[in-house]
Amino acid sequence: MLLERLLIEEEVIKKLIEAGWKYVEPEKLNRTSEDEPLLILDLKRKILEINKDYSLTENDVSEVVKRLQRTLTNQEGHKEILDYYKYGV
Repeated sequence: MLLERLLIEEEVIKKLIEAGWKYVEPEKLNRTSEDEPLLILDLKRKILEINKDYSLTENDVSEVVKRLQRTLTNQEGHKEILDYYKYGV
């Protein structure tokens, strides 16, 4: 099972690189915790960068991150996150 997972992971990484994504080795990621899948510091920085025309406070950004962290990792949760991208939080 582990070998199968690694093969799938490698194929996905290869396809994403071919599509123009940049791959970063896991040990070089700016992680706040091994248990946290989101790259919190990078996410906060990007939220502020993308929304530079709005006066977002640190509290606003933290609330967005908390919503993402609370979102379920099932089909409904995926839809919710896509809605955030389309319509905002």
